[in-house]
Amino acid sequence: MNRETHDSYKKIRDQCFKDGKLFEDKDFPANYRSLMQRGINPNITWKRPHEIVEKPVFLREASYYDLNQGELGNCWFICGLNSLIVNSKKKFQKVVPPNQGFEKSDHYAGIFHFRFWRFGKWVEVLVDDRLPVNRGTGKLVYCRNIEEPDEFWSPLVEKAYAKLNGCYQNLTGGLVHNALADMTGGLSEKIILKKEKRTPKELFEIINKMWKMDTMIGVLVHGEDGQPLEQETEEGLVTSHAYAVTKIATVSLQGKKEYLIRLRNPWGKTEWKGKWSDSSQEWEKIDAEEKNKLGSLEKNEGEFWMSIGDVMKYFDLLDLCHQDKEAFISSLEDKGNQEKKDWNTASYIDSWKRDISSGGSERKTESYWSNPQFLLDLEDEKDETPVIISLMEIMEKNRNRMDIFIGFDVHRIKKNAPQPLSDDNFSDESLRFECRAEETEWRENTKYLTLKPGKYVIIPFTQMKNKESRFLLRVFSQTKVVSSSVDQPPCISNDDLEPDNTLKTYADDTEWLDAFELYEFIKPLWTENENFPPLTLETARCFLNFIDEDRLGVIGSEEAEKIKQLLSRWHAEFQSRVKDGSNKADVKGLKRMYSVLGVDIGRKVIEAVTTRYADKDNKISFDDFVQSAAKLLNSYSNFGIYKGHVQKNRKSLSIRKWMELMLYI
Repeated sequence: MNRETHDSYKKIRDQCFKDGKLFEDKDFPANYRSLMQRGINPNITWKRPHEIVEKPVFLREASYYDLNQGELGNCWFICGLNSLIVNSKKKFQKVVPPNQGFEKSDHYAGIFHFRFWRFGKWVEVLVDDRLPVNRGTGKLVYCRNIEEPDEFWSPLVEKAYAKLNGCYQNLTGGLVHNALADMTGGLSEKIILKKEKRTPKELFEIINKMWKMDTMIGVLVHGEDGQPLEQETEEGLVTSHAYAVTKIATVSLQGKKEYLIRLRNPWGKTEWKGKWSDSSQEWEKIDAEEKNKLGSLEKNEGEFWMSIGDVMKYFDLLDLCHQDKEAFISSLEDKGNQEKKDWNTASYIDSWKRDISSGGSERKTESYWSNPQFLLDLEDEKDETPVIISLMEIMEKNRNRMDIFIGFDVHRIKKNAPQPLSDDNFSDESLRFECRAEETEWRENTKYLTLKPGKYVIIPFTQMKNKESRFLLRVFSQTKVVSSSVDQPPCISNDDLEPDNTLKTYADDTEWLDAFELYEFIKPLWTENENFPPLTLETARCFLNFIDEDRLGVIGSEEAEKIKQLLSRWHAEFQSRVKDGSNKADVKGLKRMYSVLGVDIGRKVIEAVTTRYADKDNKISFDDFVQSAAKLLNSYSNFGIYKGHVQKNRKSLSIRKWMELMLYI
């Protein structure tokens, strides 16, 4: 998906309008690939709104009654939109920008734009207005407005979200808080109602407090294993189905307080049949003033009241998306009427990589310390500091994948602890375990802590090692957040590899070799030794570029001899890491191999080398290993040139100079 800016939207719209053409989105075409990952639905065709109704309208006034779920199992997304409309018109307009429409005065050109918060930043999604309709009836297949079928903002924002997630099918099955996080950037939380130890009154008071702080809320009924999805129960609820909370109220029933929550089924029908349902006897027992407080409900439009006790009894999950960090804390402890404080945020996007930085959750294993590490510095604080840590898996197009369980540990660093921590340098004297956010299959794992002054390291992990995914780590604190990603700084320590000790020593040499001649010079290494893997001409070029400090394209014969000796030593080190007959080494040994060569580099560089050179089994050939090592050494040398240029001229390199340096790597 192209993440176009608002300027791109206006430019495309105005150009199409000028040319008299309707926009067609090539990134999300009107065909089966946009509907599903595989397969074809012959009953679906695509039409623009003016082909469905005579006079389409984009948006009159946003109401959650506009939203009715279609044939797609995305009730969680519809509930998220419901909550957005109920809680904040301003936030709704950020997702669904106004001033769009189908009239000439709107510069209608078949293009619409929407915005979503995507793992740390807001992105704009452009779509054309071709929508999936039933080939036989000509009616919209997915989200639509049943009451006002000529209004089209809801199917269009659904299409934009489908594009963001790869296709419509990828929206099947999900959680309300994920949709809300994508529409607000809020902080997600789940309360498992069947494990809730608080009384109904206590939980209601917390929910009411969060509601007043603009927390958006949904609830979910789990289905029984092996049972069909979305089945109606005797009580009128639907299994494996999400509902949006649209209001909270307390009323007096015969002198006793009743704590009520209003819910909406995104189907726009099928309602609760128990206490406080539309036709229940409780309505006859409260006075007119209390009835006015609750408001009148039409029968079977999908919206109904329930007591908090029945919500806890019949629903399984309370889905929360906090817009205010104080609301998150209020669900965990009673903060009373303390003065509200601002929260500061630090965010990092990183990844778990197989054999490199996906070390699993077992702290006693060597691999655990290969997980990414993040430093949190609270040394300057005098008192305990409230901190919220949020770990979110970046699920890309496979949004609802649940095969990865994620969590994180927080360790307190004692004095003089090395960074980053590893199995080689870790000890109980250098580190003290503070707490763990237990593994969860949910997309976001959030924990609230109160930390004493000091330094801490946060270690995100997957439950099983070698699981791959990107993630977003957010740290919220009521004090200034001083944090950073911890990685090994690059360092070249082997004098034999310093270019200063090679070319300058033999500057008067009269026998020069270019890359082709160097390749022929080192060729006997493998033609005369069957155990030595052949190298390529490109590898010879990489080595020459590293040694050729003056950029002449040639090196002296004695330097070439030194390269030959280095290759023999490197091959011996490489072979010690080969554990089968493939003549390839596991990438998890790269760091140690480079270290033996005098190259100490960090995890992110190892990940880059793996992406560039490793095969599908995460193994690397000797030729690629040599090529990568030569490029790393050359990069280090070029950085010295860059740094010297900046210090000497007090200005950055030009793009031309930078390109010149890069071409010699």
